[in-house]
Amino acid sequence: MTGVLKDRYVICTTPTRGGVKYWDVVDLIEFQDERELFIRVGYYRMRRDEPQPRFAGQTTITETVSQWKRILIETAREKEWFRRLLEEVCRQLKK
Repeated sequence: MTGVLKDRYVICTTPTRGGVKYWDVVDLIEFQDERELFIRVGYYRMRRDEPQPRFAGQTTITETVSQWKRILIETAREKEWFRRLLEEVCRQLKK
């Protein structure tokens, strides 16, 4: 699919593992001929001997915004540990 990156947020993960740095990435993507926007979650990684990070796209998940909402709601309904996580996120956002 051909898409346009509309927005991106990068979160540096710590600590470096085995000499490799990692960055978690959340992308908002508009795909050609699709009515809904998509969210992709993946990561970049960079070894010490590499000049710049590289996208590790083989381990991404890309779903429509409505599907992400469904995933979050259904999982929170079924799994108490996940519901508690989302509740804590909401509390933190209110601060």
